[in-house]
Formats: sequence, structure tokens, C-alpha cells
Amino acid sequence: FTLGKDISVLPSLHWDNTSLTEDIRSRHIMQIHRGNQIEFKIHLPHAGKFVLQLYTKKKSDPGNYTYIFSYLISCANTEVKWPVFPKNYSNWAEGYEILEPLAGLLPANRNVQFKLKMHSIAKAFVQAENTSPLTLSKDGYWEGTCNTSGCTEVFVMVQENANHNFYSHILKYEVETQ
Repeated sequence: FTLGKDISVLPSLHWDNTSLTEDIRSRHIMQIHRGNQIEFKIHLPHAGKFVLQLYTKKKSDPGNYTYIFSYLISCANTEVKWPVFPKNYSNWAEGYEILEPLAGLLPANRNVQFKLKMHSIAKAFVQAENTSPLTLSKDGYWEGTCNTSGCTEVFVMVQENANHNFYSHILKYEVETQ
């Protein structure tokens, strides 16, 4: 979708006339902002009929979001299993994007490649059993590899200001049990 400059969009996923909890919703809908474009990636929790509702408001308006429209998403294939997206924390900023890994559940005892687009970041790293730095490539992506051996969770952390030693959690991945 193409957005006006001052527009904020709030997606909401519903199943069987029930609104999914915020945590479930955030693990199944990923928003990607690129300039004035917004894209939604949807990984349904299971087969069935879902409704994706979109709400908008002016960013400068302290008021509530207004309902705009709905999409019906129907998946009849009960064999399909979509992975959840990683959990994102409040410091996950508009305009950030995960290129890999998109699945919130990582394989155990493997080297996993990370590639993220993030702006206004001084440093970034992946915290598992060991800390693995992410480096900024020439094309603007933070990239690196992390090994999932010996851990149950993996975090992506960033340092927003090079003058401070404070790191923020922005993403959390689970690691498969062995």
C-alpha cells in the first residue's frame, strides 16, 4: 500500500469472530515500511478462515485508529505450517526490516545467517550462547552469523548511540529443543 506522509496503519488478525491476542497477532503479521510504502507479510497460525482488518490514523492525531477495510484470507490446506515471526520489542522501529531469518523458531546447533535493514544504529549484534556482531554492509544491511548451539533463545540487540553503552533488545527468536 502507498501511504500519505502522516498516516499510521494498524493491522488486526481475527479468526472465528475472535480477535487474536496482541502477542499472537504480532507473531503472525509483519509490517515492512519502505518510504511511503507499507507491505504486510502474513503467516497464519493454522488453516481456516481469517480476517485481516486495517485501521489508520494520522500520526499527529492523538485519537483512536479508524477502521478502513478487511480482507478475507481462506486457507483450506490443513498440512500447511507457517512459522511464527520473531518476537519484536518496543524498540523495533518503523522502517526496520528482517530479510533473514524470518522464522521465529531457529534450528538447534546450526550457524544461522542474519540480515536486517535498520537505520540510526551505531552497533548491532546477536546474543545466543556467545555474542556475534552484525556488520553494516555497503548496501545498508546489518549482516552476520550466529551459532545456536547451547541456547534456547537468540536476541538481536542494538546500540542506538555510540556514546552510550546501552543496548536494546529488538528481536527474540526461540531455538528448537534437541
